[in-house]
Amino acid sequence: MNQKTTEIWEQFQEVLRKMASYGEAVALLQWDLRTGAPKNGAEARAATIGTLATENFKLQTSEEMGVYLSYLSRPEVFAELDETDKRLVSTVQEEYDRNVKIPAQKFQEYMELVSHAETLWTDFKKNSDFAGFEPYLTKIVGKLQEIIDYWGPRVHVTIHS
Repeated sequence: MNQKTTEIWEQFQEVLRKMASYGEAVALLQWDLRTGAPKNGAEARAATIGTLATENFKLQTSEEMGVYLSYLSRPEVFAELDETDKRLVSTVQEEYDRNVKIPAQKFQEYMELVSHAETLWTDFKKNSDFAGFEPYLTKIVGKLQEIIDYWGPRVHVTIHS
């Protein structure tokens, strides 16, 4: 790799490391919600999960990430990458292309709702009160539909030989 590509690659990797750190923090908080964290703090922890997940989302969909991906996807640069790094760039590009269309606020609302509902689900399930949980499911499906609408239609192409 030339010096510019090496620098871009290192900066790209640093953003990915930061994203992984946010992801691990979110996973730990979600685990805490599932394993007996006090119910009184569930709403605050759901908000914290929403905030941290959204910061991760903002990194993933940032202009900076778009610049790195644009550079690393250039055919002459992409050809220099090994197979593992090519797959990484392709995967991050797919996620970027899909998620950059979603407003960060919509993503945060969804994450907070799902995190809070997950805490409530434990009690509803224990009491076999599935109908009581239905309003939360309805809200989750509604928020997810909003996100899907931002993605737009997905075109499937089949190549016949």
